[in-house]
Formats: sequence, C-alpha cells, structure tokens
Amino acid sequence: MTDNELHIVDSIFSQNGESIFFVAVEAEEFKKGEESREGFDLFSINTDGSELKKLTDADYFSMNHLSLSSGGEEIYFSEFNGEKESVYSYDLEDGAVNETPTVVPEEIANTRSFNKPQLSPDGEQLAFTEVSEESQETSLFKYELFFLC
Repeated sequence: MTDNELHIVDSIFSQNGESIFFVAVEAEEFKKGEESREGFDLFSINTDGSELKKLTDADYFSMNHLSLSSGGEEIYFSEFNGEKESVYSYDLEDGAVNETPTVVPEEIANTRSFNKPQLSPDGEQLAFTEVSEESQETSLFKYELFFLC
C-alpha cells in the first residue's frame, strides 16, 4: 500500500473499514536517528491504496498506540516527549490535535505517564500502564495497570 519512502510504526482501520490511519516518518529521516530534524506524523490511506494523506505536521519525537473513538471521529495516540508519555486526540473533521482529550481529566493529564494507552470500545474509558513508584529508581521497571472512566 505504501512504498519504502515511509517508516511506519502503527496503524488502525477507520470505523467504516475503507481507510487506514497510520503513524510514519520519512524513511531517510528515520535512518538519521537523533540527527534528524523530522519526526512522526499521522497519515491516512484508502484500503485500495489511493489517496495517501498526511494528516498532521507536528514532527512528534514518538507517536504510537492509536485508538479510534467510538464514533470514529477522533484518533487517540500517545507521544513521548523525552520525560513522560502523554495522550492526545486528533479530530478527523477539523484536523486539530487536542493535547487534553476529554477521556483524560485535566487534573490527571500532567501527573501521569500514559504508557501504551488503549481506548475502550465505547470511547468512554482509557486503560494504560505506568512505571510503579517503587521501581522508578531501579534499573528494572515494573509497570502497573491504570483505568480512567
């Protein structure tokens, strides 16, 4: 469906199954590693391979763990900024990225690191893991499961 121009790390189907959303970076930039000035962005493509579109132009350091809202109007993803992982949403209608999506209460958004977040099928809850407090100072991290509703 895509050529070797992109390095793709994550993908999900649209609600109607007619397109696929995916996270990618230009393959040449990915090869540069930390020297690259480019980052990951969200793309879409129809399942017949037509209409490849770049949806964001934010050059995220990392971008993964895609989830689709229950109505199919928003894509949730996580982004690691070098210190913690945050959950954002992308609105398919207006093309805006929301750094505080409604599924994550604002008072919690900046206090947690959302590792591998997954949205529930009804779009009302979020499960994620986070390094346990007692293992943060060790070289062997232990993760705990959290649930927001």
